Amino acid sequence: MWVFDEPEGLPRLLRSRSGHASPPSRIRFFSPGGLAILSASRDGTFRLFSLVRSSSVELSQGHTLSKGRKKGVSVECMRLPAVSDFSVEISRADDWDSIASVHASLPWVQTWNLFRRSIGQHRIKSPHDSPTVPT
Repeated sequence: MWVFDEPEGLPRLLRSRSGHASPPSRIRFFSPGGLAILSASRDGTFRLFSLVRSSSVELSQGHTLSKGRKKGVSVECMRLPAVSDFSVEISRADDWDSIASVHASLPWVQTWNLFRRSIGQHRIKSPHDSPTVPT
């Protein structure tokens, strides 16, 4: 947001917002009363935007990215692909991962921890990808 209150009539930046590096693929109202928006992007990231305050925060993939650096893999190779869809449940969000996301070309569902604002501990594979055992 720009303000034009300088004596010379030049604008000055009052506030700015940052967001995703790529367009969002899914957006959902979030939180009790719908006071926040959780958005997923084609860049593989999640952002939480407050509708009350001028703030947003990215849910971190830091743990995954640091693993890649230790193995000598580039950051871009370690980032998750585009988010196709997600589901969120906030009850007891401080006790367990509260977001489940589906990413393009990945054979699993990735969890995210909203309380820690980071990638979750679980990758949930489809039972259809498991070998079948005859009965």
